[in-house]
Amino acid sequence: MLGYLYDRGDEVLGLAESQFRYRTSVIVNKLAELIKNGDINERISGGQLLGLFKSLGINVKVSTSIKIEDHGKLLSFSDKLKEDYG
Repeated sequence: MLGYLYDRGDEVLGLAESQFRYRTSVIVNKLAELIKNGDINERISGGQLLGLFKSLGINVKVSTSIKIEDHGKLLSFSDKLKEDYG
């Protein structure tokens, strides 16, 4: 199944497994079955996988951050706001 994941799909799967072990294993088994049967033949992005979990009522918590390039260095959005507006 990991070969079918891209764009942080492996990260989303890892987070789901750590937060919802049993439910994730059921979903992974079903996805593997659908892939094996040819019902799914496209790769699955992290966003799509996250959407699937959410549609099933499983709210996987994913840490996100916004980075801004400022004079050649990356700053978090909150640090940039603090810098500009103190």
